[in-house]
Amino acid sequence: MSGSAGQLYKQKIKPEIAVYLDEHYPGFFEKLLRFVEAEEDEGAATGLNLNGGTASSGKPGADVLTIPAEGRIEILCTIISIRNCAGGAGITVRAYTDVNGVEEEIYSQAFTKGTDPDGVMVVNGNFGANETVRLEMHSDNGADTGVDVPYKAIWRRLE
Repeated sequence: MSGSAGQLYKQKIKPEIAVYLDEHYPGFFEKLLRFVEAEEDEGAATGLNLNGGTASSGKPGADVLTIPAEGRIEILCTIISIRNCAGGAGITVRAYTDVNGVEEEIYSQAFTKGTDPDGVMVVNGNFGANETVRLEMHSDNGADTGVDVPYKAIWRRLE
Protein backbone atom coordinates (compact mmCIF):
# COMPACT_ATOMS: atom_id res chain seq x y z
CA MET A 1 0.00 0.00 0.00
CA SER A 2 1.20 3.48 -0.79
CA GLY A 3 2.30 4.83 2.60
CA SER A 4 0.43 7.77 4.02
CA ALA A 5 -2.48 7.82 1.55
CA GLY A 6 -3.39 4.17 2.26
CA GLN A 7 -3.09 4.74 6.00
CA LEU A 8 -5.32 7.81 5.68
CA TYR A 9 -8.12 5.68 4.23
CA LYS A 10 -7.76 3.20 7.09
CA GLN A 11 -7.87 6.02 9.66
CA LYS A 12 -11.10 7.44 8.24
CA ILE A 13 -13.08 4.27 8.96
CA LYS A 14 -13.71 2.41 12.21
CA PRO A 15 -10.75 0.22 13.21
CA GLU A 16 -12.85 -2.95 13.37
CA ILE A 17 -14.05 -2.36 9.80
CA ALA A 18 -10.46 -1.82 8.59
CA VAL A 19 -9.40 -5.08 10.25
CA TYR A 20 -12.38 -6.93 8.73
CA LEU A 21 -11.57 -5.61 5.26
CA ASP A 22 -7.88 -6.55 5.64
CA GLU A 23 -8.79 -10.09 6.74
CA HIS A 24 -11.64 -10.84 4.33
CA TYR A 25 -10.65 -8.78 1.29
CA PRO A 26 -6.86 -8.89 0.98
CA GLY A 27 -5.56 -6.00 -1.05
CA PHE A 28 -8.76 -3.93 -0.60
CA PHE A 29 -6.94 -0.74 0.39
CA GLU A 30 -4.36 -1.12 -2.41
CA LYS A 31 -7.17 -1.45 -4.97
CA LEU A 32 -9.01 1.51 -3.44
CA LEU A 33 -5.87 3.62 -3.62
CA ARG A 34 -5.28 2.76 -7.30
CA PHE A 35 -8.90 3.63 -8.04
CA VAL A 36 -8.79 7.10 -6.49
CA GLU A 37 -5.29 8.14 -7.52
CA ALA A 38 -5.26 9.64 -10.99
CA GLU A 39 -2.34 9.82 -13.39
CA GLU A 40 -1.70 12.93 -15.43
CA ASP A 41 0.23 13.75 -18.57
CA GLU A 42 0.61 17.41 -19.45
CA GLY A 43 2.92 18.80 -22.08
CA ALA A 44 3.11 19.51 -25.77
CA ALA A 45 3.70 17.55 -28.93
CA THR A 46 6.22 19.75 -30.73
CA GLY A 47 6.91 20.58 -34.35
CA LEU A 48 3.91 18.70 -35.74
CA ASN A 49 3.08 18.84 -39.43
CA LEU A 50 -0.68 19.09 -39.05
CA ASN A 51 -1.29 19.99 -42.68
CA GLY A 52 1.12 17.93 -44.76
CA GLY A 53 1.92 15.09 -42.38
CA THR A 54 0.47 11.63 -42.08
CA ALA A 55 -0.75 10.36 -38.70
CA SER A 56 -0.52 6.72 -37.54
CA SER A 57 -4.04 6.10 -38.83
CA GLY A 58 -2.83 6.90 -42.35
CA LYS A 59 -5.00 10.02 -42.46
CA PRO A 60 -3.60 13.54 -42.93
CA GLY A 61 -2.27 15.20 -39.78
CA ALA A 62 -0.13 14.06 -36.87
CA ASP A 63 -0.28 12.05 -33.66
CA VAL A 64 -0.62 14.35 -30.65
CA LEU A 65 -1.01 12.11 -27.59
CA THR A 66 -1.10 8.42 -26.74
CA ILE A 67 -2.66 7.27 -23.47
CA PRO A 68 -1.33 3.81 -22.61
CA ALA A 69 -3.75 1.22 -21.28
CA GLU A 70 -1.85 -1.45 -19.39
CA GLY A 71 -5.04 -3.04 -18.14
CA ARG A 72 -8.31 -1.21 -17.82
CA ILE A 73 -8.25 2.57 -17.45
CA GLU A 74 -10.81 5.31 -17.04
CA ILE A 75 -10.00 8.53 -18.88
CA LEU A 76 -11.40 11.46 -16.90
CA CYS A 77 -10.36 14.43 -19.01
CA THR A 78 -8.38 15.06 -22.19
CA ILE A 79 -7.76 18.53 -23.60
CA ILE A 80 -5.85 19.46 -26.76
CA SER A 81 -5.10 23.10 -27.55
CA ILE A 82 -5.41 24.59 -31.03
CA ARG A 83 -4.00 27.95 -29.85
CA ASN A 84 -0.82 27.65 -31.95
CA CYS A 85 -2.64 26.88 -35.21
CA ALA A 86 -3.06 29.45 -37.98
CA GLY A 87 -6.07 31.77 -37.72
CA GLY A 88 -9.13 30.52 -39.53
CA ALA A 89 -7.73 26.99 -39.88
CA GLY A 90 -10.18 24.12 -39.92
CA ILE A 91 -8.92 21.68 -37.31
CA THR A 92 -10.08 18.07 -36.99
CA VAL A 93 -9.35 16.11 -33.83
CA ARG A 94 -9.67 12.32 -33.98
CA ALA A 95 -9.32 9.54 -31.39
CA TYR A 96 -8.54 5.87 -32.01
CA THR A 97 -8.48 2.65 -30.00
CA ASP A 98 -8.55 -1.08 -30.76
CA VAL A 99 -11.97 -2.71 -30.93
CA ASN A 100 -11.75 -6.50 -31.03
CA GLY A 101 -8.19 -6.32 -32.37
CA VAL A 102 -8.87 -3.72 -35.07
CA GLU A 103 -8.00 -0.03 -34.65
CA GLU A 104 -11.18 2.04 -34.93
CA GLU A 105 -11.79 5.78 -35.07
CA ILE A 106 -13.99 6.46 -32.05
CA TYR A 107 -14.15 10.26 -32.14
CA SER A 108 -13.85 12.93 -34.82
CA GLN A 109 -14.83 16.57 -34.50
CA ALA A 110 -14.02 19.70 -36.50
CA PHE A 111 -13.14 23.10 -35.00
CA THR A 112 -12.23 26.50 -36.43
CA LYS A 113 -9.28 28.43 -34.98
CA GLY A 114 -10.50 31.88 -33.96
CA THR A 115 -14.17 30.84 -33.79
CA ASP A 116 -14.10 27.89 -31.40
CA PRO A 117 -12.33 27.90 -28.02
CA ASP A 118 -8.61 27.08 -28.17
CA GLY A 119 -9.00 24.32 -25.57
CA VAL A 120 -10.63 21.33 -27.25
CA MET A 121 -12.21 18.95 -24.74
CA VAL A 122 -11.87 15.49 -26.31
CA VAL A 123 -12.98 13.61 -23.19
CA ASN A 124 -14.92 15.32 -20.41
CA GLY A 125 -16.29 12.68 -18.11
CA ASN A 126 -15.64 8.99 -17.83
CA PHE A 127 -14.41 6.94 -20.77
CA GLY A 128 -13.34 3.38 -20.06
CA ALA A 129 -10.68 1.69 -22.17
CA ASN A 130 -8.61 -1.46 -22.04
CA GLU A 131 -6.54 -0.60 -25.10
CA THR A 132 -4.29 2.34 -25.86
CA VAL A 133 -6.10 5.53 -26.92
CA ARG A 134 -4.36 7.74 -29.49
CA LEU A 135 -5.32 11.31 -30.40
CA GLU A 136 -4.57 12.84 -33.79
CA MET A 137 -5.03 16.31 -35.22
CA HIS A 138 -5.26 17.71 -38.77
CA SER A 139 -5.29 21.30 -40.06
CA ASP A 140 -6.52 22.45 -43.46
CA ASN A 141 -4.16 25.46 -43.34
CA GLY A 142 -0.84 25.10 -45.19
CA ALA A 143 0.91 27.25 -42.55
CA ASP A 144 0.39 24.57 -39.88
CA THR A 145 3.55 22.57 -40.61
CA GLY A 146 5.63 23.02 -37.44
CA VAL A 147 3.01 23.42 -34.74
CA ASP A 148 3.43 22.81 -31.00
CA VAL A 149 0.21 21.29 -29.64
CA PRO A 150 -0.25 21.55 -25.86
CA TYR A 151 -2.31 18.83 -24.20
CA LYS A 152 -3.45 17.54 -20.83
CA ALA A 153 -4.83 14.11 -19.99
CA ILE A 154 -5.99 12.69 -16.66
CA TRP A 155 -6.82 9.02 -16.15
CA ARG A 156 -6.81 6.33 -13.50
CA ARG A 157 -6.08 2.64 -13.61
CA LEU A 158 -8.94 0.33 -12.68
CA GLU A 159 -6.89 -2.82 -12.08
